[in-house]
Amino acid sequence: MYRKPLISVIIPVYNIEKEIYKTLNSVYLQSYNNLQIIIVNDGSTDKSLEICLKYAEKDDRIILIDKRNEGISMARKSGLEVATGEYIHHLDGGDYIDKDMYRTLVEELNKEHFPDVVVFGFYYVSSGKIERSQPYPLHIASSMEILKHIWTTHQYNAVWQYIHKRELSDKITFNQKLNIGEDTWYTTQLIYNTKTLKFFNGCLYYYVVNQYSMTRTVLSDRNVQSVYLVSDLIEKFMSDKPQYHELKKELLALKLQAYATILLGGRLEYIAGFAREFNDAFQEYPQLKYTGVIKRVRKIVILYTKNRFLYHILIKYYRIKGKIR
Repeated sequence: MYRKPLISVIIPVYNIEKEIYKTLNSVYLQSYNNLQIIIVNDGSTDKSLEICLKYAEKDDRIILIDKRNEGISMARKSGLEVATGEYIHHLDGGDYIDKDMYRTLVEELNKEHFPDVVVFGFYYVSSGKIERSQPYPLHIASSMEILKHIWTTHQYNAVWQYIHKRELSDKITFNQKLNIGEDTWYTTQLIYNTKTLKFFNGCLYYYVVNQYSMTRTVLSDRNVQSVYLVSDLIEKFMSDKPQYHELKKELLALKLQAYATILLGGRLEYIAGFAREFNDAFQEYPQLKYTGVIKRVRKIVILYTKNRFLYHILIKYYRIKGKIR
């Protein structure tokens, strides 16, 4: 029997008055109608709330939460607290989705006997260009292999790439201090507690890269601490799990990618403290040199250790090329 489960769509909104129309229209006009649309206004100071109110007035599927600004992680938490759908999907304000996304996913759920999670592909939208995401490696099946892949590549770590059963949300904790990397913390907890997961390599989601976002500016002190915190939270989360000792290399990769993110974010004053850990890791696991974003700072770390003159030349070159903020 073909089932049409209720899907709760949670949309955090913060100061995106120009982009929110496209986001909300892409949900409002879905070919699949059995939706609970939860908009969480996270203390916007522009006209975002006014726009959301207009949508809420014309669609009784919409629940609008207006709260003080606490960041995207806590906005998602607020949405989950009122969600009643059998499945949850997080849609970031500013992004948008294919008009048949939820119908396609429901067809997949029925075909796969309603797994805990379905993960799907997406498009990058940047400066008018649209590119497909990389297909998920089909040889990866177990939750541990999936986590290893997420931690070492940062591929498929975004919350919005998953639709999952609501009860899995009960096992997910949030941290208000996270404003960068909160997706990796969420998906780590989600995947670890998932028993059945299916892949759908079709692209259904449009991830809009904002050229004016914080990803294009030098990391603030708060953002640096958030990047540190993600790997610490995941390390602690896994520390009492039976698989912990099998994951030493992957957890180290996660930590080094946090360091690499800080350096690429323009905070090169941290390199003195990072260099020894990078070099020790490269000696123990040489393949880490070519893993995820670590490969983008490998030359910087090596030259900092061996030749400071060439290190400074390379830094200037990377800044000109936009490889370092």
